[in-house]
Amino acid sequence: MSRLLGRRWRKERNMVREILGGIIAVILVGIVALVWNSYSNGGLVSALGGVTSQELAQQFAKHPGPPGPPGPTGPPGNAGPPGTASAVSLSVQTDADYDKSGPIPGSNAYPLCTLSKITLRRNPRNPERSCQLKRGTPPGNEWEVIVNEAICGVTCFASGVGK
Repeated sequence: MSRLLGRRWRKERNMVREILGGIIAVILVGIVALVWNSYSNGGLVSALGGVTSQELAQQFAKHPGPPGPPGPTGPPGNAGPPGTASAVSLSVQTDADYDKSGPIPGSNAYPLCTLSKITLRRNPRNPERSCQLKRGTPPGNEWEVIVNEAICGVTCFASGVGK
């Protein structure tokens, strides 16, 4: 009886060794393939009949496709005399964090406000945690932040035009 158990144990041990050896061999072949492909600039992909990302980008550049419909013509700009260009700069005016929905005080003076950070609170009961930002209606009213179980960072910018 003990001989039978000993043989069975040896067979199982050999089977486990073979499985582990196969797994290790697959991992080593995968590593060699990745190293070869990365150091030969897509050599493995080319050897297998594929196209490298560089060759694909070159083909897209050669054949850009049909042009889309033209968009509407915008109003003429106020660029000043020919040869000069206007430069628009944005400067941070306010930066605050909100954990409750509501208007952003004093934000009606800023043409642009954006979410600068979102920190989600741990709450597995509510997967719909989010931050949203709405421009005041009508234009000129304060921006509004909508908070759903998160902490929302809002940054508002002022714009300046220079030459």
